[in-house]
Formats: sequence, structure tokens, C-alpha cells
Amino acid sequence: MESGEKSDDLRSKLQQKRLLAGAGIPNPLIAISSAFHQIESDETVDELRNRLKNMRKLMEERRTVDGLDDVRRSRSPGVIDGSFLSVVFGVALFVIIAVSLNAFYSLYSAILKRFPMPHDEL
Repeated sequence: MESGEKSDDLRSKLQQKRLLAGAGIPNPLIAISSAFHQIESDETVDELRNRLKNMRKLMEERRTVDGLDDVRRSRSPGVIDGSFLSVVFGVALFVIIAVSLNAFYSLYSAILKRFPMPHDEL
């Protein structure tokens, strides 16, 4: 008996057991698992090795392409680089501080107008 005939014989016995146990309704989980094992056993070791080899080759190509993209990015920083961002954030900080000081000065002068301090020295 060859392995294919053995698996067909085992599969038919399994189907008979399912039909007897489930009163004519096969169990879907057993059917799925037996189908998975059938798919799994169809591939030989050499085919699996070839698939693994191809996947490794694809991953290596992806790494080299990603490496080239990194090199391109490091060579051409583009319009926005570190010094430009420093200038932009410095100007933004200066504007925020200037607006804050102006607001506090306006608040202080408004409070002094509203509540003047009487001078009793003279």
C-alpha cells in the first residue's frame, strides 16, 4: 500500500466515524482539521525548502532596498533640516515670550489705573 492509498483509507474511516457519531451530520471542525493536514502533507520537504529559500531572498532584497532609501535620505536632507527648524522654533519662542510680556504689562497698567496708590509722604 502506498502512502496515498493509506491516507485515502484513513480518511474514509474517519468520515465513517463522523457520520456514525453525528447521526449523519459531519463535524465541521474535524473536516477542517483533516483538510488542513491534507494540504500540509501535500508539500514535500524540498518544496518547503524552496519556498523558505525564496522568502529569504525576498526579505534580503527588501532589506537592500530599504538600505538604499536610508542612504538617499541621509545624503539629501531636503528643504527642512535641523538648522531651519531651530530658527523656526526660536522665532516662535520669541513671539510667545513677547506676547506674554505685553499681556502682563497691559494687565499691570490696567490694575494701576483701577487702583491707584495714594502717596501720603508729603
